[in-house]
Amino acid sequence: MKTLIQVVILIPITLFVMNCSSSENHSNSSTSGTIITPSLEVEQYGDGGGKGPRVELPLMFWPAFEYKRLVRQGKGKIEHCFIKEINGTNIDIGTLVTFIEDATCFYTYIEMENGAPRNFHVGLMKIKINETGEIGWIWNNAVDISN
Repeated sequence: MKTLIQVVILIPITLFVMNCSSSENHSNSSTSGTIITPSLEVEQYGDGGGKGPRVELPLMFWPAFEYKRLVRQGKGKIEHCFIKEINGTNIDIGTLVTFIEDATCFYTYIEMENGAPRNFHVGLMKIKINETGEIGWIWNNAVDISN
């Protein structure tokens, strides 16, 4: 019985370690992509709930961001990527980039240029612009990965 319990505990730990190491290998590999228009369906709350209209996100590139734990309706405090629109620079559709890594957040809070806050269910990814060598962060749905 003791051996069975050890096996049951060991299997999830082994799978977790294997999954982490394969994620590291993916983030270290050179994956090419092209910039596309980032958009998503916004979440609706209240009576109907569910998915709402599709909105386009600002097509920008940020040199850095902050992690912040913010309250998410019905989910408690959740880690968000926090960016400011004024800190970003424009990037053109079709720009060739190389994927570096994904941020660990699944939500992004952006302070718009006019000061209005927006909160989206989309994370960020770190990329390198192939032509200039600049490294920074962009919406994770703004890159069409070649592989």
